[in-house]
Amino acid sequence: MDRYFHWAECLRTRQPATTDEPCCGFWRRKVRRGGRFQAIAVFERDGDLVCVVDDREASLTWTWSPFLEAISEETYRLARAEGRFRDDLVARDGSLTTELRDCVAVLPIVKEQTNGTGRDDPASGGQS
Repeated sequence: MDRYFHWAECLRTRQPATTDEPCCGFWRRKVRRGGRFQAIAVFERDGDLVCVVDDREASLTWTWSPFLEAISEETYRLARAEGRFRDDLVARDGSLTTELRDCVAVLPIVKEQTNGTGRDDPASGGQS
């Protein structure tokens, strides 16, 4: 059986890995809740499966999870080149990305314009 079959199926159906058995492909996972994503490549070398996490060889036993998200090889390579996934809000050093910092900077303005409710203030002619 093709070692990339399960990855291709997960990619096609947009479902997470569903097997406890590691398989070849490109994956990502969150480091921790609210944390950044890690890029994971699993491939065959000399008959053995090899796992690379963020450019470092890693233990497949500790890395593999049946909940990894399948990603395309292009997405994997782009994330490695840029040091993060484009939809990741936390940079590699743990700081907020520019996109998230820009959103956070706008929040006080939104709160002020909505009278602290998150909705338009009816008293100011807005809709609730």
